[in-house]
Amino acid sequence: MRCALCQVETPSGALNRVSGLSICDHCASVDPRDTLIERGFAVEWEAGRMAWSASLHVPGLAADFELKCVPELWRHKALKWLVDEVEVGDPTFDRHIYVRTNDVAHARKVLTESVQIALLGLLTGLRADDWGNGVALTGKTLSLHVNPESGLGPDRIQQLRLDAAALALHLRAGRTAT
Repeated sequence: MRCALCQVETPSGALNRVSGLSICDHCASVDPRDTLIERGFAVEWEAGRMAWSASLHVPGLAADFELKCVPELWRHKALKWLVDEVEVGDPTFDRHIYVRTNDVAHARKVLTESVQIALLGLLTGLRADDWGNGVALTGKTLSLHVNPESGLGPDRIQQLRLDAAALALHLRAGRTAT
């Protein structure tokens, strides 16, 4: 099998599952930024003591599509009475992730099982009082902001980088252009 990041042929025993992708031991242990840049993505990450954010330019996406995913909180449950939220049919995803978009039909196509796995990895275990937590796709720009409940150590930052890389790869591979 090939590593989903570096594309190097790798024995299956040396692959790790990350947000629905198979990633080699090397890629799982290093910052995936350079590998993503080599594959045509523009990448910026920023880690503070309590929050992590990223911006990725994902080639091949529709310029006019917007999607915002946030951890579902009590206020989102109340909003469902007033606005249409995208539901995908997976009880775990629909219970934990609140999704808004400018194109519901296209959003359902974009929110494949692999994209759902990556979003759950990025948006689980975040501070409930942080209104900025979330993932937004605006045209070709994927923006992420997370403020985990347990803070940010090196392992959590690496996992966020890998989940963000996986999400970007899933979006590009899913041919989400309209």
